[in-house]
Amino acid sequence: MNQAIFFKEWLKIRTTYFCSAIVLAAMTLYCLLRIERILAIKDVPHLWQLMLERDMVFVDVLQYVFPAVGLAVAVAQFLPEMLQKRLKLTLHLPVSQKRMTFSCLGFGAGALAVLFGACALALGWYARSLLAPELVERIELTMLPWVLAGWAAYFLTGWILTEPSVRGKIVAGGLAVAVLRMYYVSLVPESYNGFLPVLAAITVSLASFTWLSVLRFKAGAED
Repeated sequence: MNQAIFFKEWLKIRTTYFCSAIVLAAMTLYCLLRIERILAIKDVPHLWQLMLERDMVFVDVLQYVFPAVGLAVAVAQFLPEMLQKRLKLTLHLPVSQKRMTFSCLGFGAGALAVLFGACALALGWYARSLLAPELVERIELTMLPWVLAGWAAYFLTGWILTEPSVRGKIVAGGLAVAVLRMYYVSLVPESYNGFLPVLAAITVSLASFTWLSVLRFKAGAED
């Protein structure tokens, strides 16, 4: 049954997913070209100096790309369910409704993990050829809250789209903006280091809001 569920979800997101992969790859390449440009003009010691003295990490262009990708995948996955009234049919399949909901969310989150992981691996592999391990870690830890924001945007968008009432969607939208703002309180490199475990736990917990919307949908909470 899980294979059938995952295949159904893949059919919905595949076009958006490939487009998101292209955008993320292009922005990752742009980050690498920024570093290459500095090396062409100056040298590696100058690159180190910029990172240590000016707090430059060269990946700041990605900070809003991750949540944009998460939002796009969630829209592709959940909007057809609501517009075409397929959620009710999905919930009547011979499988636990809770399991169905979290299987769909898990598939989307896993698909995003592949994209985000590929981006991080590409940046890390390139940076390790030029920088000390501590500076590579600095880049990765600075980027991690933005990656978590990508998953948060996915879960929150799923919550908004599956919410059955207009009033509930408005409330969910306002809360979603407030929650996402939390991931961008400070753009100083590594400023979230001490808060990362809490931020990760909050991100994972956001998946439960979609289940709450599904429960409201089952209860007939519509305008």
